[in-house]
Amino acid sequence: PLINTAAADVLARGLGIYPERVQVLFPADPLLSRLQAQSYVGLSLQGAHGGGLGVLLCIHDKPMRDVQGVHSLLSIFATRLGAELERAHIDAAMTAQRAYLDHLLLHAPVIICRIDAAGKIVDINQAVQAVTGHLAQDLIGEPWAAIFGPRGQQAHNRGLLLNPQRRVLSNLELVTLSRNGQPRTLMWNATQRLDDNGQLLDVVAVGVDVSARISAESEVRALNAQLEQRVTERTEQLQQAIHELESFSYSVSHDLRAPLRSISGFCGMLIEDHAAQLDAQGQDFLLRIGRSAERMGVLIDDLLGLSHVSRQNLRRCECDLALLVRHAWSELSAAQPQRQIELACEEPLPANADPGLLQIVFDNLLRNAWKFTARKAAAHVQVGRMEQDGVQVYFVRDDGAGFDMAYSARLFGAFQRLHDAADFEGTGIGLAIVQRIIHRHGGRIWAEGVVDEGACFYFTLPDSSTAQ
Repeated sequence: PLINTAAADVLARGLGIYPERVQVLFPADPLLSRLQAQSYVGLSLQGAHGGGLGVLLCIHDKPMRDVQGVHSLLSIFATRLGAELERAHIDAAMTAQRAYLDHLLLHAPVIICRIDAAGKIVDINQAVQAVTGHLAQDLIGEPWAAIFGPRGQQAHNRGLLLNPQRRVLSNLELVTLSRNGQPRTLMWNATQRLDDNGQLLDVVAVGVDVSARISAESEVRALNAQLEQRVTERTEQLQQAIHELESFSYSVSHDLRAPLRSISGFCGMLIEDHAAQLDAQGQDFLLRIGRSAERMGVLIDDLLGLSHVSRQNLRRCECDLALLVRHAWSELSAAQPQRQIELACEEPLPANADPGLLQIVFDNLLRNAWKFTARKAAAHVQVGRMEQDGVQVYFVRDDGAGFDMAYSARLFGAFQRLHDAADFEGTGIGLAIVQRIIHRHGGRIWAEGVVDEGACFYFTLPDSSTAQ
C-alpha cells in the first residue's frame, strides 16, 4: 500500500524532493526503513496524454548535496521511461486486441477472407472447411474463385470484388460446389480498402451459408404450388357441388310442386263437388290431406330459402339496421293490425353488413317475436345494441312465451321446434336461416330465454375480414 509513503506523496504532487531526514517525514514507509534512506527525490511518470504510469525514485542512505543535478537527471530518465512504458502498454493492448480478433476470425461461423489487389486469397478462416470442405491453408494464395470449386461461374471471378466502381458488395448469393460436389449457396458481403491515392489495397469479404434458407424457400414455393393446385381442385369441386345444388333446387321448385298442386287441387275439388257423398270423417281426411300438402309446400319454400342464403353473394356495406327493422315490422303490422304490440327500436343502428340478408334476419326474428307474444294482450318488443368485451352486440328482445334454456342447443337446428305446432305455427327453419346468415358475416348468434317471460336473441357482425 502507498498510503503515508513518499511514493504516494510524489504521485499526488508530481514531484517530491527530500534532501535529508526523509524517514522522519515518512516513518510508516517500509521501503525507506529497509534501505535506511536519508534523502529522496521522486518524479511521477506521465504518458503522452497525461495519464499516470508510476514513479521514478532516487534514494540515498546519506543526505543529498546536489539536489538540482539529481532532479535534472531524473527528469531526463522520467521522460524517456514514461514514453517506453506507454509504448509497452499500447503494444500489450494491441496484442490483446489482435488475439481477440484472431479468436473471432478463427471461431466465426461464417467465412471471412481477405483478398489482395491481384484477386488472391491472403487470409481465410476455418469456417470455409465446415461449409465447403476445403482446408483454409489450401486456399491461401489461390484465386478467390477457388472457393467455388471447378465450376466457378463468371460472377465468381475476381473482377466482381475488385471492380473500382463497386466499393461495397451487398447480399450477393452465389452457388458454391463443396469438395464432395454438393451445391451450397453463400450470401456474400464485401468492402474494398483503398490507399491514400485511391488504389486498391485489398478486399474483406464475408460469406454466410444460406443453403438451408434457400432450401426452405424452395419447399415453401413447392407447398404453395401444391396448395394453389388443391385450392383450384376444391374450387372446381365446390362449383360442381353448387351446380348440383342449383339443379336440386330447381327440381324441388318445379318437380315436387306439381304433384303437391295436384293433391291440393283435387282435395279442394272433392270437398267442393262431392262433399255430400262423404261423411264427416271423410271430409276431415280430405281437409287434413290439403293442409299437409300446403305445409309441404311451405317446407319446400323454407328449404329453398335456406339453400339460397348459403349461395347468395355477400355484399357488405355501411347500413342502418333500424330501417330494416321498421320495414319488417310494417309488414307484420299490416297483416294483423288488431294486435296490441309495441316496438322500441334504437335509431340509428349502424352496421357493416349485407342489407338484403340482414332484412331476412329481422324478418325472421321479428316474426318469431310477433308469433310468440300472440297470447299477451299487450306485448313489447325491443331492438337495440350494446357493447360486450369491446364488440358491438345487436339484440331482439320480447316478453312472450320464452323457452327452456335446457333445450337451447336445438334452437338453431333446421326443423327443430321447442313448442308444439298446435300452439305456434311454423316449420322450424327460420332460426336456421338466421344463424347461417350471421355465420356468413363472420359473426355469432345465441339466445337467452325464460319460460313465459320472454326471449332475447343476440348476434354480432364483425368486420368483413372474418366473413365467409
